[in-house]
Amino acid sequence: MHRKKDDYLEIVFRQGVKLIISGVIIGLLMGLFSLIASSKKMAYCPFESTAEASVLPNFWHKKDQPKLLHITTKPQAVEVTTVNADNSLTVRGENTYPKRVKLLLLSYPPKGCYGQDTAHKELIRLTKGKIMWIFTDKQAQNSNYVYLQKDSKIIQERILEQGDAVMYNYNGSEKYFYNMQNAQQKAKEQLKGVWLVPGYVTDNGYNKKVGRVNGN
Repeated sequence: MHRKKDDYLEIVFRQGVKLIISGVIIGLLMGLFSLIASSKKMAYCPFESTAEASVLPNFWHKKDQPKLLHITTKPQAVEVTTVNADNSLTVRGENTYPKRVKLLLLSYPPKGCYGQDTAHKELIRLTKGKIMWIFTDKQAQNSNYVYLQKDSKIIQERILEQGDAVMYNYNGSEKYFYNMQNAQQKAKEQLKGVWLVPGYVTDNGYNKKVGRVNGN
């Protein structure tokens, strides 16, 4: 009887020891896991902060660097900053370098000839300081020759309607050829602008002698 009781106590003692050892091991493992997790978190935070400090300034630095303005047949917004003496325009897109362009298919009155000053002032009124859509034509000799559009009409149409310029260097397949041709025809019929002076507008542009004789 005593033997059985001793065996029972021994078994209980061993089980207790095993439970205690298991508990200690589990506790150590949990403590170690928590320590590792905490260490990783502490290591991660400074890294994240360092990443933001090093990457973001570089990103904004690159973004702030102006890029070249590439003009395609797809409209993009630009601001007309300057109307130059030769009626070319200096434009600037969002975060781009300024670029000088010319209105496609237009020829302005020659310097010192009739309508030259009026046409220049009107171009300033229509474009300077305004945000406009800019795009070119597949038929353009290069992308520096452009259309500008503010509302339903391109600027070229408005200029031609007033007789401030004439169409030039076209082949008839340009996107807005017929719109511009109709605008020019209206000015011609109504004797507006350069069309007021007989013989001033020719098939090749302008007769400077006629333009100078009739004043400016």
